[in-house]
Amino acid sequence: MTTAEQPEKPPLTPVLALVLALHYMADADQIYREEEYETVVTLWYGLMRHRLASVSLETLKYQAGLYRASTALDAYLAEAGALFTPEQKLCVLVNIADIALVDGGLVVEERETFQKFLEAFGVSREEIEPYLVGITMRHQLSSFVA
Repeated sequence: MTTAEQPEKPPLTPVLALVLALHYMADADQIYREEEYETVVTLWYGLMRHRLASVSLETLKYQAGLYRASTALDAYLAEAGALFTPEQKLCVLVNIADIALVDGGLVVEERETFQKFLEAFGVSREEIEPYLVGITMRHQLSSFVA
């Protein structure tokens, strides 16, 4: 423990870094919407179902809280950018785009946060654009309104 009250920040693993990416994006606009929360929870359960996390869901949530409490986005991005493989970076970007677009569009803060992820991961807007088109279309349910 770093102090009597504060446990140490957990080491960043790829699974913890993925969970943290979702939280950083969901909180980008300071409003954690129900749809964003549901998307995060669905991913958590997917991680557990596929046994990708070496800890329990409760432990993973606790570790994410500890890490976020002591780590700003830019510091996280520097660490995560060096941790992920190229395939993992793309997976993270697609998942955070899904979180950001689940409510129908990107606000300025979400756009800025997404751009920081792209830069930290060394992925161009052109590389990710086809995925963004698909995710945007997935959330365009207004076309079904009569």
